[in-house]
Amino acid sequence: MKKTIKLMVNNLDLYVTIAQEVKNNIEKFSPFKIELVTVDWAEYVERLNNKNYDIVISGWIGDFFDPYSMLYIWHSDSSYNYSGFSNKRYDELIRSSQNIDNYPTRYETLYKAEKIILDEICIIPLYHYRLPLLVQKHLVKKLLFSPLGIINFATMESQKEVLKFESRK
Repeated sequence: MKKTIKLMVNNLDLYVTIAQEVKNNIEKFSPFKIELVTVDWAEYVERLNNKNYDIVISGWIGDFFDPYSMLYIWHSDSSYNYSGFSNKRYDELIRSSQNIDNYPTRYETLYKAEKIILDEICIIPLYHYRLPLLVQKHLVKKLLFSPLGIINFATMESQKEVLKFESRK
């Protein structure tokens, strides 16, 4: 008999679709049966805070363009560490990375921290967000994105005065 694992997911359509695919793949390639637990946002957050789940699908977008933004959430003291993951070596690497001025050395330190998370299977990265966007090139001359995918409308230049309205008499 297969052991059942409950997979908690927010009830948004996108996340339910992703959870269904994860469920299918786990059941296909492992000895586990997955029960999807779909909850609204309030219950999702409450259960995360109380660590009331077996496994969970969750997302994170870095606040700034640096690996630290993605890695600090797994630090023992992070308020976003809903998993309860705790590793003294990991915490030391994350803390020490903030005092390293040499980028190659700092990134090597953060790489070592990331390896701990992946080796201990604290998280299983599934995908990166994409921003599907249609742009009419004949209207937009310059459209810049930050490395985090944020559109910088302040620097946008258009080919034509797109938003100019003329009154018709």
